[in-house]
Amino acid sequence: MTLKDVLTEVLQSETEVQEQLEKHKQEGFITTTSEATQQALLEKLEENDFYVYDTQFIDSVHRLYIEL
Repeated sequence: MTLKDVLTEVLQSETEVQEQLEKHKQEGFITTTSEATQQALLEKLEENDFYVYDTQFIDSVHRLYIEL
């Protein structure tokens, strides 16, 4: 699976998927404000052999740093 496939399975809308893909491309991480969404993303990324090398919680936003 690609990162887009994983995001599509977990996130609510195609717009949100595109925003997160662009954020990852520009800044190197994706974000979510929901603990449940963060956990779902971490699990799905791990299942598909993505390497999450850092997670941060800053100003009520979860950041996931993913190596592609």
